[in-house]
Amino acid sequence: MTQMQLGPAISSGSQVYYDSASNFDFPNNPRVIPVQNASEKSIVDVPYRSLSNVLDFGTVSPITIVLQGTLYGSSRYTNLRSLSKQVYSSGLKKFHLDGTKFIYVNGGNIKYSLSGQRSTFIDYIVTLNSPIPFWYTTDGSISTVATSTVDATEKSASNGLNNTSGTAPNHLVKWDITTTGTITEVIIAQNGTTIANSTNVLTWTGSVNNDTLEIWTFYDANNQMILYWPCLDGSRTTKSGSISLSATTIDGPQIPAGATNEVFRLKVTGANATVTAYFWDQSDWVF
Repeated sequence: MTQMQLGPAISSGSQVYYDSASNFDFPNNPRVIPVQNASEKSIVDVPYRSLSNVLDFGTVSPITIVLQGTLYGSSRYTNLRSLSKQVYSSGLKKFHLDGTKFIYVNGGNIKYSLSGQRSTFIDYIVTLNSPIPFWYTTDGSISTVATSTVDATEKSASNGLNNTSGTAPNHLVKWDITTTGTITEVIIAQNGTTIANSTNVLTWTGSVNNDTLEIWTFYDANNQMILYWPCLDGSRTTKSGSISLSATTIDGPQIPAGATNEVFRLKVTGANATVTAYFWDQSDWVF
């Protein structure tokens, strides 16, 4: 069986790759306790009524992976220290299940047993948390699709907006709207042939002059919802303008599971602009 590995995932430009020089190679492959993917949905009870509000988020919950194994021989303490270093150190890592599949993880915790009866081996349990809970076959990357000369006349963007894994929706990382004039409104719509009949519509209002407006997608852990943050390039800690979503959905524009050429509808009011979408390339997801 192929040797399991755990080590840093290093970012270089838009590519995320595995730093094999700093990895930990398991001398004996641990047993992997089965993991379970879950949709980010919850039921909120409404007091004094027999009804509940269903929060139907189009995303997937992070998962926890548990490794249970044993370290043998004279190098068992050295291997335990190396494994602990990977678990405790910061930064995104990659856990290689075999020679073809890996998952992005952050270190959780490690437990091990020391006693006089275990003079030649150490039992351990490692917990890994995956913020991107899917198994890959090749390194993930941030892809882009740019649409130039977007103005008050509705335009479309589709080339390369793919999510062929068929596993879960893909929220876009961010949108860049670059203009040399003054823009006061940006509309980004999806899941419809026009903005008017689209169900996932994001509208930004404000004022940007000769600059790049960035709209980032976050997950608000406190309120358990998708959060969109508009800001200017070079001033990301300061909110610029406001974001509203269509009344028909609590999801913003996204790439649905299984999409091969998803079409977005775009409209910019005030001046011409170039609109660029940034998204995780998910064509290599396994499951």
